Amino acid sequence: MTATVPGVISTKTRRRQGSAGQRPVASSVWIRPARVGEGRQVAALLPNDPSTAELLRSSIEADRADGTNGTELLVLVAIDRKSERMVGMGAAGVPRQWIAALKLPQQAARLVARTMVAVGALSVVPEALPQKLIPRVLNRLADHYRDAGFQWMAGHCATGAPGWLDHLVESGFTVGDKGVGMRLQSALWPIPANLATQQTQHAFFRQLAEEPTVLMTLQGVPLQLRDGAAPTVPAPAAPAPVEQPPAAAPEATPEPAAKAAPKAAPKPAAKSAAKPKAAPAEQTEEQADTIRTVRRRVSAAKGRLTRALDSGDEDRIAAARAHLATLEKQAASLGITN
Repeated sequence: MTATVPGVISTKTRRRQGSAGQRPVASSVWIRPARVGEGRQVAALLPNDPSTAELLRSSIEADRADGTNGTELLVLVAIDRKSERMVGMGAAGVPRQWIAALKLPQQAARLVARTMVAVGALSVVPEALPQKLIPRVLNRLADHYRDAGFQWMAGHCATGAPGWLDHLVESGFTVGDKGVGMRLQSALWPIPANLATQQTQHAFFRQLAEEPTVLMTLQGVPLQLRDGAAPTVPAPAAPAPVEQPPAAAPEATPEPAAKAAPKAAPKPAAKSAAKPKAAPAEQTEEQADTIRTVRRRVSAAKGRLTRALDSGDEDRIAAARAHLATLEKQAASLGITN
């Protein structure tokens, strides 16, 4: 009989458990931060993106890719325990080029740099896909940056990979239609800031914080989207706010009137007055639904502010007020007065 010393873990048990930083997340794969000396293996998983591969390789070899300070680049690798082979990787960090392209005021840019991280690279060898490594790597990245205080994780994905979009939805991301960018809104800046997306890519994002102070939606879609949904998004160019039909001039019906013109053109001039009524009719139903939804969100935000005031928590109150201010500005842009 072998005696067991209290407080000491046997070698067999330690081998079975693994260390806290690399416990097995699937039957035969570990996920952990990349280590110095693994840069070339990580780069080899990104043969179609040499610039990103070289950036990650140099960061790993310089020991700057483990995310230890909570905000900088984090590169995770998936290692097959049996063969010790690297079968996948994922990387995320603060998208400083994206933030610079927004051209926000300095205070707002600093806030976004503490708010959003971007998925910069993600690759899994085909034979390891059944291990569900894509959702697992993304969830590990999300957990890390959530603990670091970030509110959103975002990125872009090529349209030629529908299976990847399914994995993103499975991981809790909202996925936009191809070419549709992301929109950032905050009480700190009056006009929403848009992140452009290439026509061959899908934008995706996932909320990390329970009550984010910066709102993220899809460009041209000001309404809150269902988490984990892959909606069909209209074209980025949104129609102008609806005006009441009596106040509209007969010539103030741009694009919708052009669609109704083939039917109304042969008619005499006296009957052409019906065109301004028929054209906004298609808009009215869509816009009315938008207005109802925005009103609902404003009402919910007021209730959230009331609860925050009752709690006396200053941070909660500030976040609720900022959220309500953003929604009220959005409502004002749609012509909603109450």
